[in-house]
Amino acid sequence: MNIKLTITIAALFVLLIILIRYKKSVAFPMLLAVILSALWTSVYRYEYVGENMFLFNRINIYPLVLWICGLTGLSLLQSHIVKKRNFLLLVCAYLIVLFTFEAIGYYILNIRLTSNFPS
Repeated sequence: MNIKLTITIAALFVLLIILIRYKKSVAFPMLLAVILSALWTSVYRYEYVGENMFLFNRINIYPLVLWICGLTGLSLLQSHIVKKRNFLLLVCAYLIVLFTFEAIGYYILNIRLTSNFPS
């Protein structure tokens, strides 16, 4: 099975668990994340080495789902875990997690963009 498809399915499963667990408190942030992610991934057409699945022949599903997961996770961290303690701590934690996942995807799972730009 394609690694990007596996990650996408796992991320959708995590989003479903978050929606079931936090219900109404995460519904609006998740909807906002869906809208922002769809806008961003439709403007910038992500294309990765290997198979790509597109919605409307424009929006790559893999980065769309991961953007939704990241933005929803950031909202969840801010509202349920960090609360009003320290915004700088939240930003640092998000960046560390983001860089870690990016490095794992790039160096270990070999997920690369087809463009000439670095990932």
